[in-house]
Amino acid sequence: MSLQTIVNYAESLTIDRRRVVGVQYTRSEVAKVSETPTRNPWRLNLTFAAALRYGDNRALLEAIDQLDKTTPEIISFNKDTASSVFGIKASTGLAYIFAYQGAVKLSDGITPNYSLLNSMTVSSFIGNQLVLNLNSIKPASVTGGQAAVVLAAGDLIQIQGYPYPFSVRSNVVMGTGTTITVTTHRPNFIGPAVNGNAINVGNQCQFNMFCPNMPTYKLSPGGANAIINFNSDFQLYEWTGDIL
Repeated sequence: MSLQTIVNYAESLTIDRRRVVGVQYTRSEVAKVSETPTRNPWRLNLTFAAALRYGDNRALLEAIDQLDKTTPEIISFNKDTASSVFGIKASTGLAYIFAYQGAVKLSDGITPNYSLLNSMTVSSFIGNQLVLNLNSIKPASVTGGQAAVVLAAGDLIQIQGYPYPFSVRSNVVMGTGTTITVTTHRPNFIGPAVNGNAINVGNQCQFNMFCPNMPTYKLSPGGANAIINFNSDFQLYEWTGDIL
């Protein structure tokens, strides 16, 4: 789990999932905007501190060299991925980055009720309109009833079996029906095979990332205690080329 280790110990994280948009200006300074349709992959830029000791991390370096610039790896921002190992303190609280913010929670009003959230299944996914069957989620089971926000703007949804997170563009309330319609930040590029699948939400979601600029590294003097220095940030791109 080499890329996961880099995520856990990164000093800073930059997230880029902007669309490919070009802007040109006429002589009269009228803006002309054009968008190139893409799968809008997630891009993460991770700054890594020079803090790992070579003697403790040869296995990590070997895993990074094996991935090189071509092989993707599944990563997540779940709270369980931030344990302290490798001789330095890991980043803590990673789960907040993509934490679920809707109202389907346990009795403490804070912890997501994943047993209910994961019970939702895909009815259809056409373009960026994702229709979900509420199934076990009923107005009586959620604080706020029919007005409860099932999915909040910015929440992540991942269709189980496919490591591609989609974010929710605006709040989705329960309403009176048995389904909800979610507008996602990018269209369905997986296909109709997702119909009937359950979902993951929030920091349950996983990302399939690779590092096309995999940094090289050098060792500061110190024998087994030599410090590993990477020559650049880790720029991770979502791998969307292989649909399962």
